[in-house]
Amino acid sequence: ITFTFTRESHHVHLSGLAIAALPTGTTGGDDSESEMYDGVTWTVDTDYHCGGISIAPLEDNTVYGWIPSSEGETIDTCKTRCVTDPSCTAFVFRDSDLGCFWKRGTSEGTLHPRNGHDCYSYDDNSRRHL
Repeated sequence: ITFTFTRESHHVHLSGLAIAALPTGTTGGDDSESEMYDGVTWTVDTDYHCGGISIAPLEDNTVYGWIPSSEGETIDTCKTRCVTDPSCTAFVFRDSDLGCFWKRGTSEGTLHPRNGHDCYSYDDNSRRHL
C-alpha cells in the first residue's frame, strides 16, 4: 500500500502500512511523528507552536528560551530538562536560535502553525516509568 499526501509544502511518501497509537496527552497534530528518547515517546509536530502555558524558568532555574550551547548539549538535552521538571510536558524548539521554550497544558487544540517552530510533547504518564 502506498500513501502520498501534501501539506503546506511538505510532501511525504509512505510505503507499506504502519499503525501507531499516540499516548493520551500528546498533541498529535496532522504533521506529527513520534520518536523515542531515554524511554520516553515524544511527539514532534514540525512547523507548529505548542501553545499552552509557558514555564519560566524550570524548577532547576533553566531559563525559558534556553539554548543548548555547551559541547555535547543537543535537543536531547532539552528533552531531558523538560521530562525531569514536574510541570513541563512539552517545549517549542525554535530553528532560528535553537532555543527551547518550556510548556505545560498543551493539546492538539493548542497547536498552531508557525514555520521554524517544532512542538515536542510527551505523555505525562511516561515520566512515571523513569
